[in-house]
Amino acid sequence: MDEPRLIEELRESFANRAMLYHLIFEELASELGSERAAEILGRAVHRRGEQVGRRLFARTERGRPAAVAAAFLAASPAGGALFPTQVAHAADGSVEIRVRRCPLLEAWREAGLADAKIARLCAIAGRFDHGLFAPTGVTLAAATWQPGAAGCCRLVLRQSGDNG
Repeated sequence: MDEPRLIEELRESFANRAMLYHLIFEELASELGSERAAEILGRAVHRRGEQVGRRLFARTERGRPAAVAAAFLAASPAGGALFPTQVAHAADGSVEIRVRRCPLLEAWREAGLADAKIARLCAIAGRFDHGLFAPTGVTLAAATWQPGAAGCCRLVLRQSGDNG
């Protein structure tokens, strides 16, 4: 099978994940209300991020934002083709990763979901990143997509204990 086809199948897999998040959220919300649904689904997504993070960062030097960012970016699906990024290293050792495009966000847009619903689902999906980086010994400051914003999310990795 050729690489473009594999990348398309991977994009479709992420779109499937996006729609599962949406449908699971809707089912939970109908039973428990939107806030409780977001809390429960967010916890599950966070836990999955922790599971992946323990494996992904097992050999990465803890507490070093540059090393953690490098490992994270090296593991990006399809060599970063699905989640293209812009990366900036600051003098204080922090690393900012701006995700310019996301297949989950694209899937929710293609499904015609309202911006407010997409923003909520992005916040839930973003809990994966909080779980993912939890075992690294760095602090994550994250902002997920909001209506009118360009790109997708912004991740800032800092040495633990840094303020700001």
